[in-house]
Amino acid sequence: RSMRARWRWVLTAKRRNGERYASTEQEALDWFGRFFDFVAASDFLTGRVGDFACTLQWLMKSENFEKVVQGNYKNKVPA
Repeated sequence: RSMRARWRWVLTAKRRNGERYASTEQEALDWFGRFFDFVAASDFLTGRVGDFACTLQWLMKSENFEKVVQGNYKNKVPA
């Protein structure tokens, strides 16, 4: 159910400039490919640092999905 909701979101949500994230099935698949590439690159989400590693179920929860899309889990650049 959560995955279906995220799929619908990608096909219907609009960016700040008014454009949809995806307007075709292929564009949605490409978007999710980039989404999961971002997740795979995140040390926190993959559990490479800390005691947490996300699951697909966790990623597809609306509030968590939104945080990932906003870029909240980018790796921190060393100072």
